[in-house]
Amino acid sequence: MNSTDTPVLIMITRRSVIIYAVELLILTTGLVYCSLFLAIVLKVRCFHQNLRILLVNFATAYMVEIISRYMIVIPLMHTYILGYASPLDTFPWCRLAHFVHDMTIAVIFMDTVVLVVERSIATRNSRTYELSSSSFIGVSLVVAQWSLAFVFIWLNQAYDNTDEKTDFVLSAACQKMYLNTQLFTVLAILSIIVDVIVAVVFIILLRINRRKYDENRKESGNYLSNRYQTAENIRSTRLLYPLMTAKVIVSLASAGLLLTAGLVLAVSKDTVAKTQTASILGQSFDLLIATYTVIFPQLAFYGQRSLLWASKKSILCVRRKAVQDVKSAAQNIRGVDGKPLLNDIKKEFDDHFAALEALWNK
Repeated sequence: MNSTDTPVLIMITRRSVIIYAVELLILTTGLVYCSLFLAIVLKVRCFHQNLRILLVNFATAYMVEIISRYMIVIPLMHTYILGYASPLDTFPWCRLAHFVHDMTIAVIFMDTVVLVVERSIATRNSRTYELSSSSFIGVSLVVAQWSLAFVFIWLNQAYDNTDEKTDFVLSAACQKMYLNTQLFTVLAILSIIVDVIVAVVFIILLRINRRKYDENRKESGNYLSNRYQTAENIRSTRLLYPLMTAKVIVSLASAGLLLTAGLVLAVSKDTVAKTQTASILGQSFDLLIATYTVIFPQLAFYGQRSLLWASKKSILCVRRKAVQDVKSAAQNIRGVDGKPLLNDIKKEFDDHFAALEALWNK
């Protein structure tokens, strides 16, 4: 592009708005499921304290990510509908929204790492870990996770280079990606490498736990409590297996989409075509993360019977309360004379014999 060329204005397209609408629907569903999951994990006592802290952190991160997407998508849709910039579509607002969104994405990418660290400690200390009620490990991992994400995204925005050598202008502030392309590429590549390593380590941990349990069963000198703690460790680790598998698949696919989008922007010469292609890839990434916020609680519920039972109980309690409210409202219907129009069997029985007694006394 020559210095005299006019930058191309990239508008919000109808296709993008349709994708945003679908994403908002998925995000809302994910917010409901993650809220239910968070409430249940805080209530049940089938996990070690450290593992519970990590699961609560996961659900919280997904919920914050969903809210940050609302902060980005709603102004964009509002701008498209109005035909001019939404009052919310300002650079400070959008920069904050992207900072929160990118930070939670970095936290989500590190979920598998902290899980493997916690399960590794549990495996190494399997004889005493389940009996310990200390939450130091869980809190430390969560603090480290958010601190690293904060520092990385702060550097990413502080050294934002997306405005350098661009041949297009965005029509909305929230369309802009506030990041350093080199650092973001490093993050995407690192996430792929780390996810592969974590998947291998997790499988090894599961095998080690099974071998320990078999050895404890064969050796008569092992106490029942040792076998129980090893079995609990296996059960908790097995619960995380579908979560880890889905998370690794989503992470690899997400990193692949981001790298492909970056490659398209770097290689393609057609300004409009490359920005549209990169936009579709970016929205595909957002849809993938949104879908995982719905899948994550489902995998956890069906991977652990206690969670599944607690979730069904919560839903049934809500339904039962709704039915009771309807019955109560129906029973309170009264006629013009102020007497109830609908009575239960006992009330009708009592009223009938009271009337007979009054008639007899006359």
